[in-house]
Amino acid sequence: MPKECAVIYYDAVNSELHITGQQAMAADTVLPVDRSLVNRGEYAAAFSAALQSVPKSANSFYADFILPDRMYGLDFITLPFIKKTQLGDAFRTELRSRYKNFSELQFLQNDVHSGKGSTTICTVMMQKKLITELKAVFSTANISLQRFIPYGSAFIANAVKINPAVRKAPCLIVSVDQGYSYIASYGKDTLLGGLYIPFGAEALSDSKLSSERLLYNPDSAELLVINAKERARARKLTMAINIEDELDDEEAPTDEAAAIEPNPELPNITKVGAEETSETPSALADGDEEIPREEKIKTLRKSAMRTLPKFMLRETPTTPEGFIAENFRMFERRILLVVKEMAYNEFMPVPETVFLALPQNCSFLAAHLSEQNPEMKWVNLATKSKPASEQAVGIGTTITGRLPVFV
Repeated sequence: MPKECAVIYYDAVNSELHITGQQAMAADTVLPVDRSLVNRGEYAAAFSAALQSVPKSANSFYADFILPDRMYGLDFITLPFIKKTQLGDAFRTELRSRYKNFSELQFLQNDVHSGKGSTTICTVMMQKKLITELKAVFSTANISLQRFIPYGSAFIANAVKINPAVRKAPCLIVSVDQGYSYIASYGKDTLLGGLYIPFGAEALSDSKLSSERLLYNPDSAELLVINAKERARARKLTMAINIEDELDDEEAPTDEAAAIEPNPELPNITKVGAEETSETPSALADGDEEIPREEKIKTLRKSAMRTLPKFMLRETPTTPEGFIAENFRMFERRILLVVKEMAYNEFMPVPETVFLALPQNCSFLAAHLSEQNPEMKWVNLATKSKPASEQAVGIGTTITGRLPVFV
């Protein structure tokens, strides 16, 4: 690996391309990227358009590209116990049956469980075409891409650099930044998964309670509204068409009805009905009295007292620490759901520790959460032995252990 190696990563929150750590350019470069192209999966076109605004470097340099979560996939495959010499063939056979585009993907694999009855393999995949396109795009700017590092691997690598205790046991690493948060699952010396949260430090207010519905618009909610509007529109069109058909049927006489001539010898039923219905109650005899009808009074059934959810019965905090702790429950719920999901799978390592990378005013949360959830160990990722400038959790390229890296 060359000594001079830059780092390129795509900031999905702000839709920016960052080029840092290079000496060929005067300073770190931040380039705006067309978000619409990225959302359509046209990464090469989006990055190519962004690089056109930068003058071509006279000297070429090497770089590592940090892959966003949307550029790679992660899966777990459990195979019955077989000999190690046959495990590779069985793994590829399972991948071919599971992924129809097997020949278009590049796979990395790590064993996470090996027992008497089965073996569980964690595999990370990305498209071969994407690797070729990215190399071609950045080569036009005299940038030679050497490695493609998944964001989860780079995130864990930097966390290990800050606190080496991360490697001791299976754990979760939680980073709360401005505008977004990230949860990485680490165990068996490899990446086990990652979860992106669309809100961050702005939710940890120390003066008011934050509402998750006001922090971001979930994609599922937007789809629900769109589907509801489409169903209402389709129903409205269907009802309009049906009404027009009924009106046409009533107004247009059929051929059979027009062919039938009225018979003068038969009584006119319509006239008889009209004469009978024309009678009014005023035709009652002089001695008869109208019997009043009993009026029925509608009574509403008494419903049982509604029981409020537990979170609505919680007392409103009165101190800044209380507001922060209550607002952090939005993150805590997601953390505990990840731990619960991993505990359901008997082949997955269950996290024992949660490392928290929080703003400075939230450092007390580790001790608070240890009291509330003693079954988990909550620890601040930052250590006192290193300066504050090196405590920020970001991305790192010093990959250790079996963290996946594409070449």
